[in-house]
Amino acid sequence: MTKVIQSAIIHPDASAVGYDANLFVKQNLQSRIQDSAIDMVNLQSEEDFAVMSPASFEMYLKQILAINARNKTVSHTFGYTDLSSTKIEKKYVKLLGKLTVADGLLFDRSIKPPGPLRHVSINAERGEMEFTEMI
Repeated sequence: MTKVIQSAIIHPDASAVGYDANLFVKQNLQSRIQDSAIDMVNLQSEEDFAVMSPASFEMYLKQILAINARNKTVSHTFGYTDLSSTKIEKKYVKLLGKLTVADGLLFDRSIKPPGPLRHVSINAERGEMEFTEMI
């Protein structure tokens, strides 16, 4: 018997809830698949929250990490290492789990692509990415 593991790519909107930690937790939980799920969390989408209201963002992280630990949710969190939200996440993740820092590519795959197929050329030395539409 094959077990299906679901994944959810989470794009919460902190500004829609006025950067309120409790409302942001509720918004996050509504977009998550709770059973046997792997959550993909884009810290870049939470960066404005960490900058606009750091104390509230820290309160949100304490709550959501406790929920993830209780539910044994596997989360893959990605973002640049110099982001405020990444630094705050590293501060709290030691209490409830582990944070593995790895280099690599992130692929968002779906049955029906959300838009036209594009080839991505990355020039890391120049800090540039070029998107070429494929026909």
